[in-house]
Amino acid sequence: MRSLTTEFTVKNGRLIAQLDSFLLANDGKEGELKLKIVNTDKVMYWRHKYYRSILLPYIAQESFSGDDFQAHIEMKKMFLFVPVFEYRDIPERHKNEKTMFLFEASGSLKGLIPSTGDLTDEEMKQYILQVEGIMLELQISLTEQEIITRSKAIV
Repeated sequence: MRSLTTEFTVKNGRLIAQLDSFLLANDGKEGELKLKIVNTDKVMYWRHKYYRSILLPYIAQESFSGDDFQAHIEMKKMFLFVPVFEYRDIPERHKNEKTMFLFEASGSLKGLIPSTGDLTDEEMKQYILQVEGIMLELQISLTEQEIITRSKAIV
């Protein structure tokens, strides 16, 4: 059996999507997984860690049958949707394969939902604060360790 070697970069909480894609493309093959850990001194690392490993799982457990991905998509629809009606009005940084485009039944462009990886530090901070509002509505409390992670993410 052919052995596969690949390298993943843990960046902006995208490891699971990268790994899922790799596994689907290489089903049944043996291989080796190498991880490269990014600089944890950067605030964006902590923002994505807090969002992906604390906020999303809590919200998913309470409202989406434990489905983190569905919770992520719904949070993005609620807080990141940008109405755009023509292609030329789409900001350059959102013209990529990670951006979700929404269309009317007629086929006309309705808007976009950017990837959280394409948000600026400040945009990600504001998004997290909005998602925290959902946690408050669901009356979810953080543990002491989760509060420490939050303090590194929201500065």
